[in-house]
Amino acid sequence: MEKDSSYLQEIKAIRTRGLTCISQSLEMAKTLIEEFVTPGEQGELTAITLHSDGYANHPSYNGESRHLEQLNQELSKFNVFVNTISYSYADFKLLSKISNNLSGSCLKTKNIKEIYDSISETSELLIGSVTPPIEETLIKEYDYQVFVSKTAKKINGSSETLRIIGLKTEDEGTFYKYKKITQEEYNKLSDVPIKQQDESVFAFVKGNLSEGNINTAKYGLVSTFDKTLIKKHAKALTNQEISEFTQDVEQVIFNPSTLESHEILDGVEISNKPTVMEILNILETHNNNIILNLKHLQDNYQRRGLKRIKGKRDKDGNLVEPSFKTETIDGGEYVKMGTFEINRNTANINMLVTRKVKLVRVEDDKQITEVAGILVNDLNVYNNYTLVGDGEINIQSLRVKINNKQVFEELKAKGVLEKEGQLVDQYDFRCEYDVRLDNLPLVNFADSYGSIEGVFEELLQAKILSSILSAHLKEESNVYTSEQLDELKQYYLSKNLYLNFPTTTEYTDLKQALTQGTVDSRVSYKIDIGTTEILNFSKLHSANKFLERIYEAYDQETGEKIKKTYF
Repeated sequence: MEKDSSYLQEIKAIRTRGLTCISQSLEMAKTLIEEFVTPGEQGELTAITLHSDGYANHPSYNGESRHLEQLNQELSKFNVFVNTISYSYADFKLLSKISNNLSGSCLKTKNIKEIYDSISETSELLIGSVTPPIEETLIKEYDYQVFVSKTAKKINGSSETLRIIGLKTEDEGTFYKYKKITQEEYNKLSDVPIKQQDESVFAFVKGNLSEGNINTAKYGLVSTFDKTLIKKHAKALTNQEISEFTQDVEQVIFNPSTLESHEILDGVEISNKPTVMEILNILETHNNNIILNLKHLQDNYQRRGLKRIKGKRDKDGNLVEPSFKTETIDGGEYVKMGTFEINRNTANINMLVTRKVKLVRVEDDKQITEVAGILVNDLNVYNNYTLVGDGEINIQSLRVKINNKQVFEELKAKGVLEKEGQLVDQYDFRCEYDVRLDNLPLVNFADSYGSIEGVFEELLQAKILSSILSAHLKEESNVYTSEQLDELKQYYLSKNLYLNFPTTTEYTDLKQALTQGTVDSRVSYKIDIGTTEILNFSKLHSANKFLERIYEAYDQETGEKIKKTYF
């Protein structure tokens, strides 16, 4: 740490030009270790602290992951352990796996002090008295093992031999070993104390989390009957959620007194509440009898996508606004209850709200009622609100008025109607009710789903047919002439009289906007279906591209080949 020391000079000499990957830094560290190791020996104890704020995605995620696995094997031959530090949106799951495989620990950093403390503790360990590496084999009788040392703050798990490095001579630790048994074997056991909150159960959860076995870890968590942790982490999927899950489990292991503040049940709690899907289905079925407080929705809604504004940018980046605008007719406080669209690929539920508007010229505020001989005095705008995004509820409640007593009774029976935080009992058409969504499960716990064998092939045929039909209908109309369509475009109207204003982002430079904090980024997940031949629908060419690649078209009269073919 001395000014201009040889160590600092080495660090300052490292340069990067983007698209770096974790394996490059580990490769460099490995060569530095090899310089000082006599062939056939493991060398002195070495610690590597790996810092990352991104994903292992160069040249590809799979390629980089395979390379890291190979490096893990090579580094395990030396007397070395690897700690990892995860910054911002880094791939915590991968970093956790690396540190677990190489006898280290993974820190999800919140502040500079945590980073300093981690490096400082590692330095103190290296200059102190340490034990030789410990190798604990896993005999055939067992299927999994976890090492826990509270004094060293170390938890490592494996279904193979565990190699523990980096312990002080005074550190204490315990190996927990686990064996798979059948239901029949379990039923025959007697005098076996079932301690659901025992350290061994939480150690099993932590070990599997580190190895990326998220579902197994969740089963372990559910078996603790710890309602506090289950409610918080049962749906953990993203890196941020997994890091919080890991930290809470570590907290229980290293500080058992934490459990005193947790709510512990006698068994697994299964919700008997209605699901979000059920409630939204009722709202959509009876949307003629329900009006929505739009202002309440907008005041409590958390936008998930980047905001777009009407207009386009010129070559200098200046905003050019449209020459026409829309004005709402409904007043804006109440609108008809929307319709709902479910996207199972992204676990999203969007609510589409339709509003009546008039088209107005910006220059003189004059309403436009006719374009190309077509009446345009009955126009709508459509706004989507993401109520559920990436499987997470995005709004606590919807504020509504109900004009039908039977609809009121149906929602009341589900226990979701509240007024000022209290469940309501008496119907009053004058009152506003809050339909609570944030405390409901998304889907029914008891639902079962059949096989999807053959489903992709059926959907594929429908997708292809739909694409060809859309290609035929694009920019065509069996009602209006091309001149009429051109005039409609000048007023931002489609052939079906939908408003299509050009839109752009509020910023001109995304990197600058991210740096300034005016926009933020998040990780989202998508679940898709496909085959080994076609990964998903996005791999299909467009209908016109397909036609161009597979067929050659000729003019029937001249016999000449048509260069550009389209449906």
